[in-house]
Amino acid sequence: MVTSFLKNLFKEEGEHEQLCLKGKFPSLDFTEVEMLGRGITDEEIRRGIFGMRSFKAPREDGFHALFYQSQCDGSFFVFSY
Repeated sequence: MVTSFLKNLFKEEGEHEQLCLKGKFPSLDFTEVEMLGRGITDEEIRRGIFGMRSFKAPREDGFHALFYQSQCDGSFFVFSY
């Protein structure tokens, strides 16, 4: 579907097909949409940080997960986010 869309994207004017994604992705109910708008809790951040393996490949900043894990003291994070 993507290949077809990109091929059609560069055709002459008036020859374009519509890319229809309706029904291709699951829809969200009201509760799920509401959850997307709420804030992130310290506990969610903690679970995310400690859910990572300590020495997996670092991100662009060069820090392994262990660095972030070491900055957590109980339920309080030493660094501000």
